[in-house]
Amino acid sequence: MKKIIVCLLTFITLMTSIYAADNNTKNENNWSTLTYENIPVLKVLDSKYGYMVIYQKHKLGTGSTFIPKDWAKYTSDTPRKLKIRTIKNPQEAFLTVIKDDGEFKRVILSMPKSKSNSLWGVMPAGSVTADDAKKDTLEELDL
Repeated sequence: MKKIIVCLLTFITLMTSIYAADNNTKNENNWSTLTYENIPVLKVLDSKYGYMVIYQKHKLGTGSTFIPKDWAKYTSDTPRKLKIRTIKNPQEAFLTVIKDDGEFKRVILSMPKSKSNSLWGVMPAGSVTADDAKKDTLEELDL
């Protein structure tokens, strides 16, 4: 009796694995066009109109980009382009850029919320104007 049960379970396991292997074909029609890139953040400078994010390049050096605060506001005709996530460790801060078919969709900034943290800084007055804050897309980041 035990041999019959063991043989039956082995047969079922074998057939299940063969069936799963046959149905594991990848269909490119079901693939998403969304892509993302995580970029380490070194410093975030706050201003009246937005955030200047200083990030670490993959190879060597640093780069910077400006993200308007208006992107975090939601209206019925325009989706939110900026999401700020709270994390506790400032050494793990990062910027996620999400693109759909290579076109900018949204950015997620993961950093500590407390502005007394060493990751935060303040931009000098007059370094950013209202015209700088009216951009619609994030420029291509030099990584």
